[in-house]
Amino acid sequence: MATVSDAVHFAPEDYASPPRRLLAFGIDLVVIVLFFIVLGIGAESAVVPRRIRTMPPSAEKLKMTRQYIKPVQVPLTLGWLGAVVAYHVLARTTRGGTIGYRLTGIRLIDKTGRTPSTKTAFKRFLIAMPSCMTLGAGYVLCFKTPRRQAIHDRWSGTWLVRRRAEPIGPALSTYHTKLFGTFILTYTDVEPVPAA
Repeated sequence: MATVSDAVHFAPEDYASPPRRLLAFGIDLVVIVLFFIVLGIGAESAVVPRRIRTMPPSAEKLKMTRQYIKPVQVPLTLGWLGAVVAYHVLARTTRGGTIGYRLTGIRLIDKTGRTPSTKTAFKRFLIAMPSCMTLGAGYVLCFKTPRRQAIHDRWSGTWLVRRRAEPIGPALSTYHTKLFGTFILTYTDVEPVPAA
């Protein structure tokens, strides 16, 4: 019986190296922090009266600034969180990717070699959050897997490749099951189709 290929694979050197991935992560982190700072400065300029903003630094100035910021703090934080999710999910569903991806020359793909769906990118983001908050512990796997997947790539069925990389052949989807504590988790990988 003939096997039907439903995926593609790339040359080993086309999968993004761990240093390149970490550099993209660092750039995107800087982008998010800068956005947070700009948003904070903009909110302060909008709600804190100029007479308070121009006061010399003091405990009194800080107290008065907090009084004006407090009513907008929750909407501001929710807006920032929404922007973070939009940046990481929506930017990754475009061919160019995030600013970090663009500057490091990598792109996110699914098993077919195309840009993943918004649903897949969102799933990847949700899994990546705890992975990145633990000082990037999820990236350790990049050094051990043949296609350099981090934990969040493995569980969402995504890979990072160089921007101009092209598939070198068909592959088959393979499914693996691992025990993670008391949870059974299944992830997808691809294996090159053996030559006839």
